[in-house]
Amino acid sequence: GAPVVVQQIASRYGVQSDVVTLLSHVDTIPVSLILAQAIEETGWGTSRFAQEGNALFGQYTWNATDRGMIPSGRPAGQSYRVRAFPTLLSAVKSYALNLNRHPAYTSFRTPRNLLRAQGQTPTGLDLVSGLAQYTGDPGYYLPTIERHLRDNNLALFDQAAVLPGAVI
Repeated sequence: GAPVVVQQIASRYGVQSDVVTLLSHVDTIPVSLILAQAIEETGWGTSRFAQEGNALFGQYTWNATDRGMIPSGRPAGQSYRVRAFPTLLSAVKSYALNLNRHPAYTSFRTPRNLLRAQGQTPTGLDLVSGLAQYTGDPGYYLPTIERHLRDNNLALFDQAAVLPGAVI
């Protein structure tokens, strides 16, 4: 069987088949795309969710044990909350795990995997179309994310790296 650490990672990502499938889930997300979505989801960091709950990506939770914030316009009878996080890094980790694990984002992972197989590094613009399931209004959301990417030249951040020993 696979080494224990591989089994643990596979379990975290909900993958129960081969290592190739696991690697298609355990992959990076372009920094430009992370930034563009955080910009849109938080209004450049000005939202109550971002400021009070480190919620950068508008992730909902229905789990009563998760930290969360009730949206002011939530319809009566609904129980979801916007998931809150202790740190910004924990919000980013949750977002990345969501895109890499949830079945709704197969359309995000498939083009990323194809580009990798062709020896290319996927960019934020390459992967935007795979986020249609991230929103209730893809006709607005996807062009808006593309606009954030282009207008702010966020592709520059795709080459960012954390230096060894850097404090995060």
